[in-house]
Amino acid sequence: MDYSLLGPDMQPLEARTSVENGRIILHSRSGRPRSSSRESRGRNPDYVTAFDTIFDRINSPSPAIERVLLDSAPARASSETERTLASADDFDKASLSEVKTMMRAKMRAFGRSDGMPANEGNQNKKIRVDTSLSDDEIVRRLRAVPYEAFSGARISDGAVSKSVARLPFEELRKVGPEHIRAALARLDAGDAAENFDPLRDFDVKTGDGRAYAPKKVFGLALEEALGIVAKPGHFNAGWKTPCFDILEECGLWIVPKFGSGARPKPPPPELAEANLALSPTEEERTWIEGNPRIATHLKKERQPGLAAKKRAQFIKDHGKLQCERCGLDPSKIYGSEAGPACIEVHHHRTHVADMKPGHETSLDDLKCLCSNCHRVLHRSLALGAPFEL
Repeated sequence: MDYSLLGPDMQPLEARTSVENGRIILHSRSGRPRSSSRESRGRNPDYVTAFDTIFDRINSPSPAIERVLLDSAPARASSETERTLASADDFDKASLSEVKTMMRAKMRAFGRSDGMPANEGNQNKKIRVDTSLSDDEIVRRLRAVPYEAFSGARISDGAVSKSVARLPFEELRKVGPEHIRAALARLDAGDAAENFDPLRDFDVKTGDGRAYAPKKVFGLALEEALGIVAKPGHFNAGWKTPCFDILEECGLWIVPKFGSGARPKPPPPELAEANLALSPTEEERTWIEGNPRIATHLKKERQPGLAAKKRAQFIKDHGKLQCERCGLDPSKIYGSEAGPACIEVHHHRTHVADMKPGHETSLDDLKCLCSNCHRVLHRSLALGAPFEL
Protein backbone atom coordinates (compact mmCIF):
# COMPACT_ATOMS: atom_id res chain seq x y z
CA MET A 1 0.00 0.00 0.00
CA ASP A 2 1.21 3.54 -0.78
CA TYR A 3 1.71 6.07 2.00
CA SER A 4 2.74 9.65 2.57
CA LEU A 5 4.90 10.36 5.63
CA LEU A 6 4.28 13.19 8.04
CA GLY A 7 7.45 15.26 8.17
CA PRO A 8 9.16 16.76 11.25
CA ASP A 9 6.63 19.61 11.20
CA MET A 10 3.75 17.09 10.90
CA GLN A 11 3.11 18.20 7.31
CA PRO A 12 2.36 15.40 4.80
CA LEU A 13 5.40 14.90 2.58
CA GLU A 14 4.86 14.52 -1.15
CA ALA A 15 7.08 11.50 -1.49
CA ARG A 16 5.35 8.22 -2.30
CA THR A 17 6.39 5.42 0.05
CA SER A 18 5.15 1.83 -0.16
CA VAL A 19 4.94 -0.63 2.74
CA GLU A 20 4.50 -4.34 2.06
CA ASN A 21 5.68 -7.57 3.72
CA GLY A 22 7.99 -5.78 6.16
CA ARG A 23 9.65 -3.72 3.42
CA ILE A 24 9.64 0.03 2.81
CA ILE A 25 10.02 1.33 -0.74
CA LEU A 26 10.89 5.00 -1.22
CA HIS A 27 10.12 5.73 -4.86
CA SER A 28 12.46 7.74 -7.06
CA ARG A 29 12.44 11.49 -7.23
CA SER A 30 11.56 13.25 -10.48
CA GLY A 31 11.95 16.83 -9.35
CA ARG A 32 8.69 17.89 -11.03
CA PRO A 33 6.40 20.48 -9.39
CA ARG A 34 3.77 19.31 -6.93
CA SER A 35 0.45 18.25 -8.37
CA SER A 36 -2.60 16.42 -7.10
CA SER A 37 -3.13 14.55 -10.37
CA ARG A 38 -2.66 10.79 -10.59
CA GLU A 39 -0.08 11.33 -13.34
CA SER A 40 2.26 12.85 -10.74
CA ARG A 41 2.17 9.88 -8.35
CA GLY A 42 5.74 8.87 -9.17
CA ARG A 43 7.09 12.36 -8.62
CA ASN A 44 8.56 12.88 -5.17
CA PRO A 45 9.60 16.52 -4.61
CA ASP A 46 10.03 15.78 -0.88
CA TYR A 47 12.26 12.75 -1.51
CA VAL A 48 15.24 14.01 0.53
CA THR A 49 13.13 14.83 3.58
CA ALA A 50 11.35 11.48 3.30
CA PHE A 51 14.71 9.68 3.09
CA ASP A 52 15.87 11.28 6.34
CA THR A 53 12.49 10.75 8.01
CA ILE A 54 12.48 7.00 7.31
CA PHE A 55 15.88 6.40 8.87
CA ASP A 56 15.27 8.82 11.75
CA ARG A 57 12.17 6.86 12.80
CA ILE A 58 12.25 3.22 11.75
CA ASN A 59 14.93 2.03 14.21
CA SER A 60 13.18 3.62 17.21
CA PRO A 61 12.41 2.44 19.86
CA SER A 62 14.33 -0.72 18.85
CA PRO A 63 16.64 -1.67 15.94
CA ALA A 64 14.60 -3.00 13.03
CA ILE A 65 16.51 -2.37 9.80
CA GLU A 66 18.04 -5.51 8.29
CA ARG A 67 19.45 -3.94 5.11
CA VAL A 68 18.97 -1.11 2.63
CA LEU A 69 19.22 -1.67 -1.13
CA LEU A 70 18.95 0.33 -4.33
CA ASP A 71 15.76 -0.89 -6.00
CA SER A 72 15.41 0.98 -9.29
CA ALA A 73 15.05 -1.09 -12.46
CA PRO A 74 18.68 -0.48 -13.55
CA ALA A 75 19.95 -1.34 -10.07
CA ARG A 76 18.04 -4.64 -9.97
CA ALA A 77 20.13 -5.79 -12.93
CA SER A 78 23.08 -5.96 -10.49
CA SER A 79 23.55 -8.42 -7.65
CA GLU A 80 22.12 -7.64 -4.22
CA THR A 81 25.65 -7.36 -2.86
CA GLU A 82 26.49 -4.64 -5.39
CA ARG A 83 23.35 -2.63 -4.69
CA THR A 84 23.34 -2.96 -0.89
CA LEU A 85 23.66 0.46 0.72
CA ALA A 86 23.75 -0.55 4.40
CA SER A 87 23.30 -3.57 6.67
CA ALA A 88 22.08 -3.99 10.23
CA ASP A 89 25.72 -4.07 11.37
CA ASP A 90 26.30 -0.64 9.86
CA PHE A 91 23.51 0.84 11.96
CA ASP A 92 24.92 -0.89 15.07
CA LYS A 93 28.51 0.25 14.59
CA ALA A 94 28.14 3.82 13.34
CA SER A 95 25.98 6.82 14.13
CA LEU A 96 22.81 7.34 12.12
CA SER A 97 24.30 10.46 10.54
CA GLU A 98 27.37 8.51 9.42
CA VAL A 99 25.28 5.69 7.95
CA LYS A 100 23.08 8.11 6.01
CA THR A 101 26.19 9.86 4.64
CA MET A 102 27.64 6.49 3.61
CA MET A 103 24.41 5.48 1.86
CA ARG A 104 24.20 8.75 -0.04
CA ALA A 105 27.80 8.33 -1.20
CA LYS A 106 27.06 4.84 -2.50
CA MET A 107 23.94 6.10 -4.28
CA ARG A 108 25.97 8.82 -6.01
CA ALA A 109 28.65 6.34 -7.04
CA PHE A 110 26.33 3.61 -8.28
CA GLY A 111 26.18 3.39 -12.07
CA ARG A 112 28.46 6.35 -12.72
CA SER A 113 30.80 6.28 -15.67
CA ASP A 114 34.40 7.38 -15.29
CA GLY A 115 33.93 10.49 -17.42
CA MET A 116 30.89 11.89 -15.61
CA PRO A 117 31.35 15.32 -13.97
CA ALA A 118 31.44 15.23 -10.16
CA ASN A 119 28.21 17.20 -9.85
CA GLU A 120 26.16 14.87 -12.05
CA GLY A 121 24.45 11.59 -11.31
CA ASN A 122 21.21 10.64 -9.69
CA GLN A 123 21.70 10.37 -5.94
CA ASN A 124 17.95 10.01 -5.35
CA LYS A 125 17.24 6.52 -6.65
CA LYS A 126 14.43 4.22 -5.59
CA ILE A 127 15.48 2.37 -2.42
CA ARG A 128 14.18 -0.63 -0.46
CA VAL A 129 14.49 -0.94 3.31
CA ASP A 130 14.10 -4.50 4.64
CA THR A 131 12.95 -4.60 8.26
CA SER A 132 12.00 -7.12 10.93
CA LEU A 133 8.67 -5.34 11.59
CA SER A 134 5.07 -5.99 10.64
CA ASP A 135 3.53 -3.60 8.15
CA ASP A 136 1.30 -2.08 10.85
CA GLU A 137 4.31 -1.39 13.08
CA ILE A 138 6.21 0.18 10.18
CA VAL A 139 3.29 2.53 9.49
CA ARG A 140 3.06 3.40 13.19
CA ARG A 141 6.77 4.15 13.54
CA LEU A 142 6.92 6.16 10.34
CA ARG A 143 3.73 8.09 11.19
CA ALA A 144 2.48 7.36 7.70
CA VAL A 145 -0.95 8.03 6.21
CA PRO A 146 -2.50 6.58 3.04
CA TYR A 147 -1.09 8.39 0.03
CA GLU A 148 -4.52 9.14 -1.38
CA ALA A 149 -5.83 10.58 1.91
CA PHE A 150 -4.42 14.02 1.20
CA SER A 151 -4.75 13.94 -2.61
CA GLY A 152 -1.69 16.13 -2.84
CA ALA A 153 -3.06 18.63 -0.29
CA ARG A 154 -0.71 20.29 2.16
CA ILE A 155 -1.34 21.26 5.76
CA SER A 156 -1.12 24.99 6.31
CA ASP A 157 -1.47 26.86 9.59
CA GLY A 158 -2.07 23.57 11.37
CA ALA A 159 -5.05 22.55 9.26
CA VAL A 160 -5.54 20.19 6.35
CA SER A 161 -7.06 21.90 3.35
CA LYS A 162 -10.71 21.32 2.65
CA SER A 163 -9.75 18.82 -0.03
CA VAL A 164 -8.75 16.26 2.60
CA ALA A 165 -10.26 12.89 1.71
CA ARG A 166 -12.02 10.34 3.89
CA LEU A 167 -9.59 7.81 5.30
CA PRO A 168 -10.18 4.25 4.09
CA PHE A 169 -12.18 1.93 6.30
CA GLU A 170 -9.15 -0.25 7.04
CA GLU A 171 -7.24 2.78 8.36
CA LEU A 172 -10.09 3.88 10.65
CA ARG A 173 -10.30 0.31 11.92
CA LYS A 174 -6.75 0.58 13.29
CA VAL A 175 -8.19 2.54 16.23
CA GLY A 176 -8.38 0.22 19.25
CA PRO A 177 -9.09 0.42 23.00
CA GLU A 178 -5.57 1.62 23.80
CA HIS A 179 -5.98 4.58 21.42
CA ILE A 180 -9.40 5.43 22.85
CA ARG A 181 -7.97 5.39 26.38
CA ALA A 182 -5.11 7.65 25.28
CA ALA A 183 -7.61 10.05 23.69
CA LEU A 184 -9.69 10.21 26.88
CA ALA A 185 -6.53 10.85 28.91
CA ARG A 186 -5.61 13.73 26.60
CA LEU A 187 -9.05 15.28 26.94
CA ASP A 188 -8.97 14.84 30.73
CA ALA A 189 -5.56 16.54 30.77
CA GLY A 190 -6.97 19.60 29.00
CA ASP A 191 -6.42 18.87 25.30
CA ALA A 192 -9.21 20.84 23.61
CA ALA A 193 -9.06 18.84 20.34
CA GLU A 194 -9.79 22.15 18.63
CA ASN A 195 -9.99 20.61 15.16
CA PHE A 196 -13.34 19.08 16.12
CA ASP A 197 -16.55 20.73 17.25
CA PRO A 198 -18.85 18.97 19.74
CA LEU A 199 -21.68 17.08 18.06
CA ARG A 200 -24.96 18.77 18.85
CA ASP A 201 -26.86 15.50 18.66
CA PHE A 202 -24.72 13.04 20.66
CA ASP A 203 -22.42 12.59 23.62
CA VAL A 204 -20.17 9.62 24.24
CA LYS A 205 -20.02 8.44 27.86
CA THR A 206 -17.84 6.20 29.96
CA GLY A 207 -19.35 3.67 32.35
CA ASP A 208 -18.90 6.11 35.23
CA GLY A 209 -20.85 8.89 33.52
CA ARG A 210 -18.12 11.13 32.07
CA ALA A 211 -19.32 12.73 28.83
CA TYR A 212 -17.26 13.74 25.80
CA ALA A 213 -17.78 14.84 22.19
CA PRO A 214 -17.61 11.69 20.01
CA LYS A 215 -15.62 13.29 17.17
CA LYS A 216 -13.08 14.74 19.62
CA VAL A 217 -12.53 11.32 21.19
CA PHE A 218 -12.28 9.49 17.89
CA GLY A 219 -10.21 12.21 16.24
CA LEU A 220 -7.58 12.11 19.00
CA ALA A 221 -7.68 8.30 18.98
CA LEU A 222 -7.05 8.40 15.23
CA GLU A 223 -3.99 10.57 15.86
CA GLU A 224 -2.75 8.05 18.43
CA ALA A 225 -3.31 5.12 16.06
CA LEU A 226 -1.99 6.60 12.80
CA GLY A 227 0.31 9.39 13.96
CA ILE A 228 -1.50 11.97 11.83
CA VAL A 229 -3.05 15.36 12.43
CA ALA A 230 -6.68 14.24 12.33
CA LYS A 231 -9.28 16.50 10.75
CA PRO A 232 -13.09 16.38 10.49
CA GLY A 233 -12.86 15.45 6.83
CA HIS A 234 -11.04 12.20 7.62
CA PHE A 235 -14.18 10.45 8.95
CA ASN A 236 -17.93 10.72 9.52
CA ALA A 237 -19.73 10.36 12.85
CA GLY A 238 -23.17 8.82 13.32
CA TRP A 239 -24.90 5.48 13.68
CA LYS A 240 -23.45 2.74 11.47
CA THR A 241 -20.18 4.62 10.94
CA PRO A 242 -16.77 3.24 11.99
CA CYS A 243 -16.48 6.16 14.44
CA PHE A 244 -19.55 5.20 16.48
CA ASP A 245 -19.06 1.45 16.01
CA ILE A 246 -15.48 1.58 17.31
CA LEU A 247 -16.36 3.86 20.24
CA GLU A 248 -19.05 1.40 21.34
CA GLU A 249 -16.85 -1.64 20.76
CA CYS A 250 -14.27 -0.05 23.05
CA GLY A 251 -16.76 0.18 25.91
CA LEU A 252 -18.18 3.69 25.54
CA TRP A 253 -21.85 4.62 25.27
CA ILE A 254 -23.29 6.79 22.51
CA VAL A 255 -25.94 9.01 24.09
CA PRO A 256 -28.50 10.83 21.89
CA LYS A 257 -29.32 14.41 22.90
CA PHE A 258 -32.32 16.63 22.29
CA GLY A 259 -34.50 13.90 20.85
CA SER A 260 -31.92 12.68 18.35
CA GLY A 261 -32.39 9.26 16.84
CA ALA A 262 -31.61 6.34 19.12
CA ARG A 263 -29.28 3.51 18.16
CA PRO A 264 -30.91 1.41 15.40
CA LYS A 265 -32.19 -1.87 16.79
CA PRO A 266 -29.91 -4.76 15.82
CA PRO A 267 -31.28 -7.87 14.08
CA PRO A 268 -32.89 -10.56 16.27
CA PRO A 269 -29.98 -13.04 15.86
CA GLU A 270 -27.59 -10.51 17.40
CA LEU A 271 -29.91 -9.97 20.35
CA ALA A 272 -30.28 -13.70 20.81
CA GLU A 273 -26.51 -14.14 20.82
CA ALA A 274 -26.14 -11.38 23.40
CA ASN A 275 -28.50 -13.23 25.74
CA LEU A 276 -26.70 -16.55 25.30
CA ALA A 277 -25.57 -18.02 28.65
CA LEU A 278 -27.32 -15.16 30.49
CA SER A 279 -30.57 -15.44 32.39
CA PRO A 280 -31.75 -11.84 32.68
CA THR A 281 -34.55 -10.76 34.98
CA GLU A 282 -37.75 -9.50 33.40
CA GLU A 283 -36.68 -5.89 33.90
CA GLU A 284 -33.24 -6.63 32.49
CA ARG A 285 -34.85 -8.04 29.38
CA THR A 286 -36.33 -4.59 28.82
CA TRP A 287 -32.91 -2.99 29.19
CA ILE A 288 -31.31 -5.47 26.81
CA GLU A 289 -33.89 -5.10 24.04
CA GLY A 290 -32.19 -3.20 21.24
CA ASN A 291 -28.86 -3.05 23.10
CA PRO A 292 -26.89 -6.30 23.27
CA ARG A 293 -24.00 -4.48 24.97
CA ILE A 294 -26.06 -4.34 28.17
CA ALA A 295 -26.21 -8.15 28.11
CA THR A 296 -22.45 -8.38 27.65
CA HIS A 297 -21.93 -6.01 30.58
CA LEU A 298 -24.25 -7.98 32.88
CA LYS A 299 -22.64 -11.28 31.89
CA LYS A 300 -19.17 -9.99 32.81
CA GLU A 301 -20.43 -8.65 36.15
CA ARG A 302 -21.70 -12.11 37.08
CA GLN A 303 -18.34 -13.84 36.84
CA PRO A 304 -18.14 -16.42 39.67
CA GLY A 305 -16.35 -15.17 42.77
CA LEU A 306 -15.79 -11.63 41.51
CA ALA A 307 -18.51 -9.99 43.61
CA ALA A 308 -17.51 -11.97 46.71
CA LYS A 309 -13.91 -10.78 46.49
CA LYS A 310 -14.96 -7.16 46.08
CA ARG A 311 -17.38 -7.36 49.01
CA ALA A 312 -14.71 -8.95 51.21
CA GLN A 313 -12.21 -6.22 50.37
CA PHE A 314 -14.80 -3.50 50.98
CA ILE A 315 -15.66 -4.91 54.41
CA LYS A 316 -11.95 -5.13 55.27
CA ASP A 317 -11.41 -1.51 54.27
CA HIS A 318 -14.61 0.01 55.68
CA GLY A 319 -15.85 -2.44 58.33
CA LYS A 320 -19.23 -2.87 56.65
CA LEU A 321 -20.99 -3.06 53.28
CA GLN A 322 -22.70 0.07 52.00
CA CYS A 323 -23.56 1.69 48.68
CA GLU A 324 -20.71 3.80 47.33
CA ARG A 325 -23.16 6.15 45.63
CA CYS A 326 -26.05 6.82 48.02
CA GLY A 327 -24.42 5.60 51.25
CA LEU A 328 -27.17 3.09 52.07
CA ASP A 329 -26.21 0.61 54.83
CA PRO A 330 -28.72 -2.23 54.26
CA SER A 331 -27.70 -4.03 57.47
CA LYS A 332 -29.37 -1.27 59.50
CA ILE A 333 -32.67 -1.97 57.75
CA TYR A 334 -32.60 -5.70 56.98
CA GLY A 335 -30.12 -7.01 59.55
CA SER A 336 -26.51 -8.12 59.29
CA GLU A 337 -27.31 -11.51 57.72
CA ALA A 338 -29.79 -10.56 54.95
CA GLY A 339 -28.81 -6.92 54.42
CA PRO A 340 -25.54 -7.49 52.49
CA ALA A 341 -27.55 -9.16 49.70
CA CYS A 342 -28.65 -5.66 48.67
CA ILE A 343 -25.11 -4.70 47.70
CA GLU A 344 -24.12 -5.57 44.14
CA VAL A 345 -20.87 -5.15 42.22
CA HIS A 346 -20.52 -2.95 39.13
CA HIS A 347 -17.70 -2.52 36.57
CA HIS A 348 -17.10 1.21 36.59
CA ARG A 349 -13.57 1.69 35.24
CA THR A 350 -12.40 -1.20 33.05
CA HIS A 351 -14.55 -1.17 29.95
CA VAL A 352 -16.14 -4.57 29.58
CA ALA A 353 -15.62 -4.49 25.80
CA ASP A 354 -11.86 -4.25 26.39
CA MET A 355 -11.73 -7.51 28.33
CA LYS A 356 -10.13 -10.41 26.53
CA PRO A 357 -10.47 -14.10 27.48
CA GLY A 358 -8.63 -14.65 30.75
CA HIS A 359 -8.83 -10.97 31.73
CA GLU A 360 -8.36 -10.45 35.48
CA THR A 361 -10.32 -7.47 36.73
CA SER A 362 -8.69 -5.35 39.45
CA LEU A 363 -10.94 -4.92 42.48
CA ASP A 364 -10.28 -1.20 42.24
CA ASP A 365 -12.11 -1.32 38.89
CA LEU A 366 -15.33 -2.25 40.70
CA LYS A 367 -17.94 -0.37 42.75
CA CYS A 368 -20.23 -1.65 45.48
CA LEU A 369 -23.73 -0.32 44.77
CA CYS A 370 -27.12 -0.95 46.30
CA SER A 371 -29.61 -2.75 44.08
CA ASN A 372 -31.51 0.48 43.36
CA CYS A 373 -28.46 2.49 42.28
CA HIS A 374 -27.14 -0.44 40.25
CA ARG A 375 -30.42 -0.90 38.38
CA VAL A 376 -30.84 2.82 37.78
CA LEU A 377 -27.27 2.99 36.44
CA HIS A 378 -27.88 0.20 33.92
CA ARG A 379 -31.25 1.63 32.97
CA SER A 380 -29.60 5.02 32.41
CA LEU A 381 -26.92 3.49 30.23
CA ALA A 382 -29.55 1.70 28.15
CA LEU A 383 -31.59 4.88 27.72
CA GLY A 384 -28.58 7.12 27.14
CA ALA A 385 -29.48 9.24 30.18
CA PRO A 386 -26.92 10.86 32.51
CA PHE A 387 -25.93 8.95 35.63
CA GLU A 388 -23.05 9.98 37.85
CA LEU A 389 -21.33 7.65 40.30
